[in-house]
Amino acid sequence: MCQEYLSGRIIITGDPGLGKTCFLLYLLFYHLSKGLSTALQILPDSFVLFTDSGAEVYAHTFGRLPDETWALADSNVENPLSCHSFLRACRKHYAFIVQTSYPDVRRYKTWKKEYNAYGYVMDCFPLTESIALGIINGFDVQLIKDHCEKWGPSVRIMMALMTNPDQIPDHLRCVKTAAVDFADDFGKYKNNINAMAVSHTVFTIRPESLSIKDRPSAIG
Repeated sequence: MCQEYLSGRIIITGDPGLGKTCFLLYLLFYHLSKGLSTALQILPDSFVLFTDSGAEVYAHTFGRLPDETWALADSNVENPLSCHSFLRACRKHYAFIVQTSYPDVRRYKTWKKEYNAYGYVMDCFPLTESIALGIINGFDVQLIKDHCEKWGPSVRIMMALMTNPDQIPDHLRCVKTAAVDFADDFGKYKNNINAMAVSHTVFTIRPESLSIKDRPSAIG
């Protein structure tokens, strides 16, 4: 996917709990195995730069990344944008940014337009992968299927509720509160239905091209 966009930037979005951060870590490990310059930003005011001489932590305003660096940025509530060093390097075409983001378009719309970024919506785990993950963590197959049907498709939510069933009443309250808020004030959400206040709690954001047979049986 990434070679054809080597001089550009990609925004990876999707509901929470789908593995966006895990994908960034996969990219990090892959590039480190190839001996390639790679930077990783998780905190808002710093990032780690991995080169053939080792790993160093730098402030977000660090002067210049090495040429052809892959700059991996994991967005969160406190850190909605890539750091200054990443954006500057991207603007001058000597680094390639891969940034994850929540599905709320307000978090990346301006950045995506300004940098002509390619957008990619990460899909949910299929049932087979959810079962495999549950088995690795020691859960019974039928229990996993039941949770996929009732609480899916967010793997994070399913794993949390299987690990701590006492959280189920609290999760139900969150779902009901979000659903009531959405129904009572639809006008607030109709132009931004991806808003974090309701997205992934009431419904799921996913790519349009997914075939029916691969869709999980429930949306939680």
